[in-house]
Amino acid sequence: MKSKKLTMDQLINAHGLRKVIFWLFALTLLIGISTHIVRTVINIKGNTVHAIFIGFLAWLLAFFFRFGFNNTHPKSGKIYWPRLSIPIILTVFWAANNDLFGLFDVSAAIFHLQNGVEYKGLQGDIFTFWIYLTLGAFAIASLSYLARRDIRLKKIETFMALPLLLINPVTLYAFDRISSQIWEPIDLTAHYVESKPQYIQSKALADNARKNLLLIYVESVEDTFRHESFGDAFDPFRRIERRGVRLNGVHEVQDTGWTIAGITASQCGVPALSYGLIRKNRMSSLESFLPGAHCLGTVLSGQGYETVFMGGGDLAFAGKRRFFNTHGYKEIWGTSDYPKQAQGPLVKWGILDDVLFDFAFEKLRELESKDKPYLFSMLTLSAHGPAGFPAPRCENYTELTQHEDTVLKAVSCTGLLIEHFLEKAEEEGLLKDTVIVILNDHLGHKHTQKKNLKALNRQNFTTILNSELSPAIRDVNGSMIDMYPTLLELTGLTLPENRQGLGVSLLSSEPSLLSQYGLKSLNKAITLDNKLRAKLWAIGDGVSKP
Repeated sequence: MKSKKLTMDQLINAHGLRKVIFWLFALTLLIGISTHIVRTVINIKGNTVHAIFIGFLAWLLAFFFRFGFNNTHPKSGKIYWPRLSIPIILTVFWAANNDLFGLFDVSAAIFHLQNGVEYKGLQGDIFTFWIYLTLGAFAIASLSYLARRDIRLKKIETFMALPLLLINPVTLYAFDRISSQIWEPIDLTAHYVESKPQYIQSKALADNARKNLLLIYVESVEDTFRHESFGDAFDPFRRIERRGVRLNGVHEVQDTGWTIAGITASQCGVPALSYGLIRKNRMSSLESFLPGAHCLGTVLSGQGYETVFMGGGDLAFAGKRRFFNTHGYKEIWGTSDYPKQAQGPLVKWGILDDVLFDFAFEKLRELESKDKPYLFSMLTLSAHGPAGFPAPRCENYTELTQHEDTVLKAVSCTGLLIEHFLEKAEEEGLLKDTVIVILNDHLGHKHTQKKNLKALNRQNFTTILNSELSPAIRDVNGSMIDMYPTLLELTGLTLPENRQGLGVSLLSSEPSLLSQYGLKSLNKAITLDNKLRAKLWAIGDGVSKP
């Protein structure tokens, strides 16, 4: 029996030039859109715009060849609705939400629909959702066209519909939600301890006997950089930590993995639970930030502390200014608040770390001159992605890492600047009653070392200096939400059962939520929670919306 394989010329003659081209372009469109949607769902960054461009170009050209001539075209029967339509639409919704807000959050969506929300970016978000729905419609139309003309494809897509529906991210999320309520109930509200002044008794009666607290958040400088594969980039931090207590085992849990979320976790003892669909760096659209939470700045200002935040970045970004305004900080500094003539070279994210530490040193002098304890929080930015921004002054330090990679240079540079900042402050006697805590805001992401970091066992960096604790490495099993009660205790305050917020002091022997439930179950509880979310955003139960 002879083969029936056709040459390209025979194929064109048999089916018609326009039909072949339209079939090929419809296939290209389907592949292009599917590539973009799947990449977005699993959060793979890349030139996905190429997939969209090729797909739309294919559609336009196919439209021209299909309908641009008067040649006859055989009827293909009734409209065919692919069985894959439902999985495609569900995946499109997931992809759109993932593109806009990060990890898809059904609980946030439900919360959003129940309570409503108004913010500046709403129209843009709606437009983005329509774009994704349009892509989904084109994908379904292309699949329908192809399936009507090839019985094999119709059988394949019918056969694949149920498996793809079962493994669809929306379906899996719904299953996780139902199963967690049945088999893994974790009521976060039951674990939440509210830090009100009447629950805190100071060990010291005089203000001048209370410990000052200097917090230095180092952007993206996680503990994982100490691994030998990164060479000497972490050496400055190694030298610093030898003088104090390093907390080994501070992990990253759900909704603590970006700058304001890490600050929220460490200063309020809770994840940065989204307000409806508003997540991550979009929090600047709200009037207040977790108004129902009781946080470090509020507690310490109530104890007579001066409260200052100083960062190199724009405070409007991600709602940082609203967070500090909401939670007890009296003085807040961001890019636009520094004298322009003294800012030095600006980068995408703001002023560089060398200039920031100059401003911080003058502020430290000012705070030390007052007869009041203080909370002084700082946030660097030089190790921010995508490639890091080593401060120019670091070129004067001979011990700067010889790595060509700018992220590693930035890590080393920031460590050197902190080291010299502390040495200078100690020489002037500015830190004698001050506990210093150096910690990263979150694990690094979206930069040149991301792949290398992900291959390792990652954790946050935390070191405590000038405390009454002897220098040591303290093994713990906690997260950034446990830093809040830890910081309170370091200032000389005692806490009921060493707990505040959802955290437990890592200086105590009490088990953290992470050690009790494990990372997976705790993350799931945070993701699915609505009760604590409503409490922290002061919504429901008779509390008015912020």
